[in-house]
Amino acid sequence: MSLLEMKKVLRKKRYCSIVIGNPVYGGKTWKLNEIIKQTCTDIGFAFLKEISRGKHNSTMGKMIQEFILIFRND
Repeated sequence: MSLLEMKKVLRKKRYCSIVIGNPVYGGKTWKLNEIIKQTCTDIGFAFLKEISRGKHNSTMGKMIQEFILIFRND
C-alpha cells in the first residue's frame, strides 16, 4: 500500500499532504477523505488538518468535493 511506503520513507516529525476527492459512483458519494484519514491514523500518522476545496473544475462532475489532508509522521 502506498500509504505504508509513505510512512516508511518520511522522516519522523515531518509532514505530508494528500489531495483526495470524494467521487460519486452509482448515485452514492464515496467519502474517500474519511477512509484515508482513518487508514493514515491506523498506521501511525497524526492527522492535523482537513481543508475543503469545494468542487474542483477539472473533475468533470464526478467529484462533489476535494480535500487537502495534512498529516505528521509521529
